[in-house]
Amino acid sequence: MRAVNRVTTLLGLKQAPSAQALESLAQHAARLETTLDQLIDRAVGGDDEALGVVADSLTVCETYFLRHPEDFATVQEHAERRAASGTPVLRVWSLGCATGEEAWSLAGVLAPISPTVHVVGSDINPRSLARARFGRYGRGSVRSHHELTWLAQADDGWQVAALLRGNVSFSVANAAARPAVPTRLGAAPDVIFCRNLLLYLEPAVAEAAVAHLAGLVAEQGLLVLGVLEGPHGELPGFERVNFPFSNAWVRRTTAPVRVRAITLPPVTRPVDPREVVKRARRLANEGRLAEALASLDPASTDPSVLYLRGCVLLERAEPMVAEATFRQVLSLDRQHVLARLQLLLAAVGRRDVAAIELERAGLEAALGQAPDDAKLDDEGVTAGYVRRLVQGL
Repeated sequence: MRAVNRVTTLLGLKQAPSAQALESLAQHAARLETTLDQLIDRAVGGDDEALGVVADSLTVCETYFLRHPEDFATVQEHAERRAASGTPVLRVWSLGCATGEEAWSLAGVLAPISPTVHVVGSDINPRSLARARFGRYGRGSVRSHHELTWLAQADDGWQVAALLRGNVSFSVANAAARPAVPTRLGAAPDVIFCRNLLLYLEPAVAEAAVAHLAGLVAEQGLLVLGVLEGPHGELPGFERVNFPFSNAWVRRTTAPVRVRAITLPPVTRPVDPREVVKRARRLANEGRLAEALASLDPASTDPSVLYLRGCVLLERAEPMVAEATFRQVLSLDRQHVLARLQLLLAAVGRRDVAAIELERAGLEAALGQAPDDAKLDDEGVTAGYVRRLVQGL
């Protein structure tokens, strides 16, 4: 019982380890010629070997490159906005990074936007971090259809490219123990990415961890959590990012508010989404993609605005953000045929057979019994055209 309590406290676990897990840990201890209690004592004291054995036996290490692409799309868009405002994202903390795929993915997404960005990947398991530093991965670590330019093919899988090595480092940290910002970052992180970790912790520990991490984020910085990992309600001092399937929060400035005379704004008529789309399409057709994108609000609740935004993002060679935007369209209109078509084309492009079947079924359901001459947008795309296109895929 003492061993169970100490391990649960050390890792902040929601549930005590099973008898099977403890038996496995005891066998590891025996191979190290020590007892289970002695092994746990060493782990609590910070011994890397013991901590690695305990973490290997009792924690989840499921990860791969660009897992949950919507969260990386959120980080990418945040970094682009910061870069455009002259305050680039420079310091990123990936907490609970396991064997490092998450940290390398963050660096791969952010380096083209901010070449001097540095990502620190942290985990409680020193053994996992040793594998992360090595940067060699099996084929199962790549499950994304996106082109991962920061990876090079190796005989048995993938190797992190040398050009990204200087952007990433790793350090041991326990999310359940109020960890300090890694020394390598040198200042408050512009992004803290902590996903698929807090849901395993005891609720009070997880809640305290969220509050602790929120207090470490730099002003105008981004905190990314798993969708089931809180906070429950508002996060004081933060605004939630309106991005589909993402649980991300931006820290508001803490500068004192200066009270000024109140001037009532002029009365304006509501903006017609059709006018927004018409103007943005004209800009895009003229090649003014940045202006077109800026005119299409990512927080819009109009599917036509978001669909065109996704198309502009594709033209700008930002497929990851585009795909997330098309899924945002479907969260508003499940029967949006053209958004489903774009997701099918993306699946075909990456040769993902399972995704192709899934997206094709969704598209066919959305088309339903619509007549072939039914127009799907203002540019004259018809249901018949989409059917013929799908038949040719």
